[in-house]
Amino acid sequence: MLNNLPRRVGAAAIALAAFGAFALIGASAASAASGTSNEGVTNLVITPDAPSANFSTPGTMGTVSWSRGDGTALQGGHSVSLGEVQYRTWTVPVGLQIVRSSGDCPNPSPSDYTTTCELSADGRTYTLTRTAIRNSTWAGTDWNTVTNDFIRVVSTGEAITGVPTSTYTPWPGLTSASTYTEGTIVGQDAAETPLLAGGVIAGVALAGGGAVLGIRRRRTAA
Repeated sequence: MLNNLPRRVGAAAIALAAFGAFALIGASAASAASGTSNEGVTNLVITPDAPSANFSTPGTMGTVSWSRGDGTALQGGHSVSLGEVQYRTWTVPVGLQIVRSSGDCPNPSPSDYTTTCELSADGRTYTLTRTAIRNSTWAGTDWNTVTNDFIRVVSTGEAITGVPTSTYTPWPGLTSASTYTEGTIVGQDAAETPLLAGGVIAGVALAGGGAVLGIRRRRTAA
């Protein structure tokens, strides 16, 4: 009987370890955020700084602004767990580049999460990542009333061919009606709406072969 004791103890330890691993996996799977939130990205607009009416002149500065709501009505509160992550990205079209500054990666204080920001090598895609640093519960917030405008851009002189876009990935377990959105550029007439099928975007060059005045819509033959 005594000779079997080490075997029994060893088997019990293995079973306990297996149960602990299973419990840990279950706890991780159950840690997704819960509740509802109308966060997202809508009303995405790039506006040239006054007195410029458009981005035709190379070096013209501007601002990317958007609503933090997804366009739906105010929703109830939600809870977020330690380690969960939320993402937003913004991409500007060819002809514009994003300019980094000291205030373009805001982190509220006191904060329930940390914020990191990255800019792609071509200067056109900006990614903001928020990681929860504690378990927290937020009351219902109407994010449609919150406007952000901390991203700055500059025109490069190339033809602006396209519209700004943004993607939004909510906290795990939550959903949003605005996981992808197309925006507009003030002063760029064809950028007011996405092109129809069969259309192309063409730049309109200024005299002397310099910068681009705007972009216009031209339909291809059927």
